[in-house]
Amino acid sequence: MLEPEIAFTVSRPLISFERHVKKEAERIGKDGMSKDAKAIAQLTDLGSSWPTTEMLETARVLLPTKVLESLSPELYITFWSLSLYDIYVPKERYQAEIERQRKLLKDAEAPSTVERASTALAKRKREKDRIT
Repeated sequence: MLEPEIAFTVSRPLISFERHVKKEAERIGKDGMSKDAKAIAQLTDLGSSWPTTEMLETARVLLPTKVLESLSPELYITFWSLSLYDIYVPKERYQAEIERQRKLLKDAEAPSTVERASTALAKRKREKDRIT
C-alpha cells in the first residue's frame, strides 16, 4: 500500500495544475477560455469543490483516528498538496510588525509625560519642604 505522503508528493503537480485551471476559469469565466482550456476544465471536473469528496473520503479511511482528532481531512489534504513554493512569508510585514511591537513595549516601559510631570512636582515639593 502506498503511503499517503508519497501519493501526495507524486500527485502534487496534478493537484496544483487542477487548482490553477479552476482559478483561471473563475477569473475569466468559462466563455473567455480557449478551447484547450475548456477541455482541461471538463477533465478536471471544475464543478466540484476542492478538495474533492473522493479525496476527503479516502483521507478519512486512510488516516488514523488519532490524526483525524487533531486535523480535519481538508487541512491534511491541503498541507500535503502544497509545496514550499506555495508558501509566502511576508518578511517586510513581519519586520514592520516586530518594530511596531517593540515601540509599543518601549512606550509602555517608559514613564509618560504625566508621570514625569507628577514625579517632578513631587520632587519639587519635597525639596521645598526640606528647605523650609
